[in-house]
Amino acid sequence: MKQDKSFFREKLSGVFAPITTPFDEKGNLLLDQLAYNINKLNNSGLRGYLILGTNGEFKSLSEEE
Repeated sequence: MKQDKSFFREKLSGVFAPITTPFDEKGNLLLDQLAYNINKLNNSGLRGYLILGTNGEFKSLSEEE
């Protein structure tokens, strides 16, 4: 099923902010902190957010993370 260009234009319009992946000092992923940050962003008026390495932390992420 082919989508109309206006459908995609609407879905991708607005501000999408990059977010960091929170780690502790030992390099452990902080899932609770990530969930907290996403909940705050969901209430911020942003259209969406970009995750998993958009700020360069992809070098620190394992496949599991």
